[in-house]
Formats: sequence, structure tokens, C-alpha cells
Amino acid sequence: MPASINADAATCTACTDAYELAKTDTDCTHLKTYLNCLEAAAGMSAGCTLTVAEATTIKDASCSPELKSPCSCQRTFWGSNLDGNNACDPLKTYIKCLTDAGEEETCLAGVKASALVVLPEARLQSLTCNSGISTLRQSSAVVFLLAFILVTFVLV
Repeated sequence: MPASINADAATCTACTDAYELAKTDTDCTHLKTYLNCLEAAAGMSAGCTLTVAEATTIKDASCSPELKSPCSCQRTFWGSNLDGNNACDPLKTYIKCLTDAGEEETCLAGVKASALVVLPEARLQSLTCNSGISTLRQSSAVVFLLAFILVTFVLV
């Protein structure tokens, strides 16, 4: 019997350690528990930062039958590069997927997407995500404005 995964683990590392002990997982039962564990450990804070290898293991897991949304959204999110502000776009996509799934069950039976979405929403608030205007673009606009003022008022 494979090692059980502690869905109540206090840390992301404990979740990963438990998942790595569960070798056979063709139906992704252990993966689902792992994703739930990561979500519980990440809570409303900045979340869990997995190594590239750990994220790749999640992304490359082969499940039969295939995971359905919103569980597949959890897999896509946790299988992404979530280091620092790289988490912004995957978090936004994850939040949209959970919101769209509404009352569907997540990877954990009995937990609905509408209840789970509050955790990634809180994590998104803790990040400094780019608002769409780069620092270079802002600087260029300031330089252009100063040049315009100089030409218009000083050199006239």
C-alpha cells in the first residue's frame, strides 16, 4: 500500500515529501491529494514555491481518466513556474478557472471551486503584479513630456 499523503500538512515541503513517497499513481489519487495539500499549506499567504522539478512532476503526471475542471486547473496552476511575480499570470488564470467552475468539486471531494477561490485571490493580493505599464514606458513618457515643456516654454 502506498504511503498516504497528509492533506493537513502544515508546510509545502511536507506535502511534497509525502507525494514523493507515493510512487504509483495512475488514477492520480495521490496527485489530487497533493494538490489539495499544497493549496491548504499555501493558504492565503504568498503560497508555495516549488522547484522546477516538483512543478514538472505535477505538470507531467499521467492520469487515467483525465482530470476534469476545476481539478485540472489546480494541476495546471501548481505545475507552473510560481517563483515571485511569475505567479501573477498563472494565479489570474487559476482564479478565472475556479470562478468559472463555480459549484463544481475541486480535486478534493466536497470542496467546491467557489469556496477554494478565496485562497488564490488572497495570494494574488500579496504579490506585486505588473499593471501593464512598464517602467521603461513610464520613463519614456516622462522624458517626452519634459522635452516638450523645454521646447515649448524655454526655447520660445
